[in-house]
Amino acid sequence: MQTPKPTSSPNSRLAALVDIENLLIQDDPLSSREAGTLLTIVRGHLGAVPTRTATGPSILRRHAAALSSFGGGLTLVESSPDAADIALIEAGRVLAEAGVTDLVVVSGDHAFVELAEVARVHVLAQPGKLSRRLRLAATSVTLLPDHRVAAAQALTERAGA
Repeated sequence: MQTPKPTSSPNSRLAALVDIENLLIQDDPLSSREAGTLLTIVRGHLGAVPTRTATGPSILRRHAAALSSFGGGLTLVESSPDAADIALIEAGRVLAEAGVTDLVVVSGDHAFVELAEVARVHVLAQPGKLSRRLRLAATSVTLLPDHRVAAAQALTERAGA
């Protein structure tokens, strides 16, 4: 399911919330290169949109280089279930209070449904990781391409150059 990217208008203000844990925790652990490729794909979708990310210390240690090049503000949370979600939801509420009208949520987690109460929610999610509730609450949904295919294509392109 591919829908258009949210567009700015004179009456909208856009910000992004990136659930790094939802993005980078996979059934098979991601290599640093795969994490970097996935974050590059996400940044390509977001462009220069102001971005807040959140993660715990274990993901930060494992993927520090990729997260550093991704940019945006990082909130380091404790290693507990839903800690990153809670921090990002709170950030989203604060952004909406400050006048942000559209939030791009990079996650498929149903916890972000509540942000639809305060802003238009545009979702970037991985295939198979998008909750039904979030899909239904979202103004738009864009599914990210398979990061492993993108990483393989990037290696092939570099080898051919």
